[in-house]
Amino acid sequence: MPPKVRRRYDDPGVGVFFTLNGKPKSMARDPYYTPWENVRSLVLAVDAMRSLERHGGSTMVERAFSGFAALAPPPKAKRNWWDVLEVKRDATRVTIGANFRRLLKDRHPDKGGTPEQVVELIQARDEALSEAQ
Repeated sequence: MPPKVRRRYDDPGVGVFFTLNGKPKSMARDPYYTPWENVRSLVLAVDAMRSLERHGGSTMVERAFSGFAALAPPPKAKRNWWDVLEVKRDATRVTIGANFRRLLKDRHPDKGGTPEQVVELIQARDEALSEAQ
């Protein structure tokens, strides 16, 4: 008898969508060759999680990680305005404005920057202009 050939489906992935404790959740699997193998994988994963829940393991894991979630991130060191604007400390108002506009173009979220970078630039410019002559 010839060996059985396993068919690889174009998209064997499966997903399960559900609500747990009032929050929408989902689980997906696609590493196996057939949809039913991926469904079986999800069934085993859910069974393992339910076993943890039945025996108190989920509470222990949740408590263990809740301490990490509660920690605040370390404060970010504030940079000097002249470092942010890439100018000398005695830069003129014209130089400050020109560098601000140039850097703003590069750091704008539409150009790959972040809102935090824009806020840092604006604060640096305001501080620089208040000190500039």
